[in-house]
Amino acid sequence: MTRVTAVIPVWGDGRFLPELLASLHAQREPITILAVSSNCTDNARATLAEAGVPLTEHPGGSIGADWNAGVSAADTECFFIAHQDDTYAPDYAATLADLLTAGTTLAWCSYNVTGDGATAQSDRLPVAKRAMNELFAGGRTRLRTTRAKQWLNAFGPVIACPTVMFRTAALADFDFSTTHRVNLDWDAWWRLAEQSGSFARSRDQLVTIRLHAESESTAGKAAGVRKNEDLELLNRYWPAPVARIVQRTMELAY
Repeated sequence: MTRVTAVIPVWGDGRFLPELLASLHAQREPITILAVSSNCTDNARATLAEAGVPLTEHPGGSIGADWNAGVSAADTECFFIAHQDDTYAPDYAATLADLLTAGTTLAWCSYNVTGDGATAQSDRLPVAKRAMNELFAGGRTRLRTTRAKQWLNAFGPVIACPTVMFRTAALADFDFSTTHRVNLDWDAWWRLAEQSGSFARSRDQLVTIRLHAESESTAGKAAGVRKNEDLELLNRYWPAPVARIVQRTMELAY
């Protein structure tokens, strides 16, 4: 039995699915791969069928609903949400699973970017996030206290969701938000920080995140959703005036 499941939430025609699936099948440690969707097309279904990946379709219509359906289907020791636009280095699964020892909730790693939505500014974002990880984690690769985990999240979502792997048992009673459109991952880091269990990280760049005009992050930014959700989450930690200053600073980076 494998110890890691890759859960792929699929939407639309999944035009980048073949590249993702190739990277998952190339993992140094064999993994279980499954897909969930509430709005995929026949083209995506055919791509998954050709790759031998089972697909569970469900009503829901939100990113959070897809993620929660995937979590419910994962029955291995660890799982990660494999974003359909991204790719994973061969050592990703083994490296992060090794970090998920007993008492650890999640592990994450560094990343780089590619795609037609990549710009000089976005190319700098992974570098900035690596620096923020070092700064706000105090140079540590494992955060054990609630205070340390909250501080890591106090200035923005420095943990990139596609890089995160979870210990399945730690999320037994946890649901991802179905109301957030962009920041459901950052909302999850905040809520999981309040629970027992450490956060662990690898400095290795093991994920390539694809930026393009069709991504939900790009659409959410254009619609002003990200700005509103950023401010909501910053208010969990900072007084309102400070939260607004941090939010405006974050907006410059986007």
